[in-house]
Amino acid sequence: MVDPAALPQWVYGYAVAFVLVHGTILYYLYRSSGASSSDTSSDPVETVTVVCDHCGAENEVGYRYCRNCVQELSETDGTGDAEQLADTRESL
Repeated sequence: MVDPAALPQWVYGYAVAFVLVHGTILYYLYRSSGASSSDTSSDPVETVTVVCDHCGAENEVGYRYCRNCVQELSETDGTGDAEQLADTRESL
């Protein structure tokens, strides 16, 4: 077995940096996944999506072009009032 006192100093620094970097990455991944799920459930207007007439992909309200096929969304698809679209979706 290796005597810990015989190890070079850079090994300890490397171990600490390794733990800090990986801890930071996991923290940001956890934070970003938790924020997206809580934000979408609290505000129903943000959950409204617009379906592209060309490819059928769902886009967020306010997009001018489809994120999948890059075709321009029609006037009723994405450039209308978000609250009006939410009311329309709730009535369905």
